[in-house]
Amino acid sequence: MGLSEKDVVDQFRRWLERAGWHVELDVDWVDVIATRDDCCLIAEAKGTTSAVGLDVDTGYGQLLRRMRVEEATHYAIVVPAGSVSAALRVPPHVLDALRIAVFSVADDGTVTLEAGPAPDAGVRSDRRPRQLGGSPPGVDAIVRSLSEFSHTSSRAHVLAERQELPDRGIYAWWFDDLNNDVPVAGTVRDRNWRLLYVGISPARQGSGSGLPTRLSQHLTSNAAGSTLRLSLGSVLAHRLGLQLRRVGSSERLTFHCGEERLNEWLADHARVAVVGVDEPWTVEAQVIGQMALPLNLDHQAGGFTPTLSRLRAKQRATARELPPNPFCCSS
Repeated sequence: MGLSEKDVVDQFRRWLERAGWHVELDVDWVDVIATRDDCCLIAEAKGTTSAVGLDVDTGYGQLLRRMRVEEATHYAIVVPAGSVSAALRVPPHVLDALRIAVFSVADDGTVTLEAGPAPDAGVRSDRRPRQLGGSPPGVDAIVRSLSEFSHTSSRAHVLAERQELPDRGIYAWWFDDLNNDVPVAGTVRDRNWRLLYVGISPARQGSGSGLPTRLSQHLTSNAAGSTLRLSLGSVLAHRLGLQLRRVGSSERLTFHCGEERLNEWLADHARVAVVGVDEPWTVEAQVIGQMALPLNLDHQAGGFTPTLSRLRAKQRATARELPPNPFCCSS
């Protein structure tokens, strides 16, 4: 049968009260109004029905009609765990811009922040999705969000809006032009698009490289600075005419002028989804281990890993046998 709307409201209310929120129900036709310190949360809840998508869309509309100017007011859609996919059809940047969080309620009463900014006390200056109280989203929630193609952005959008990205997090790369180049059985699919690679940034505590910088490296830099570009170039070598070469007198290996061809291919055939996580290195192995990711070398047993390693090694070996390029087309 699933949870009714009343069940969802009751469990969400209890969870908020345990976190120190003062909660009122059914005030001016609003399901939940909660306050803590200077923060106000307005929430609409939906239960399990035969028209989940329509009901969730109605909930979003109800929130839009009640939105306030004050930045300290946040909003939430609260749904049963089985209805999360309907609530996540709204793009992450829209949820962030409108301060709408998506919460799920499991049959056992567990409440999870699935997407959007957490309505923490006070006005937050970042855009990182996290649990109330500051904990990162759970591994299952991260995997679900990365697995939604509707959450992805194009190369052009990421480069234009990089200031909107969280400083830390996990990202997933989707491709629509590798289905004949790598084994895609068991990978997450949306039409012709496949989720084939997951990465994190920063890689460890104290690392100076944040997520916006890392995504820019993957999208615009070269194979010396991006393991993803090295893997893609090795797989696409024959199709795009790519070969690693030494750069001048250095030992750096790049695809030289072929890096621009790889940029064009990424613009046409790649999209990326991002989930903000404060300490992504603590959940990296669990997230990657739950998915079939043929372009990942770490945390993936067997599969395409040996083949990909050989392709990369062959590119490096050939580059060291060839004379260095006298000039560099890509920095």
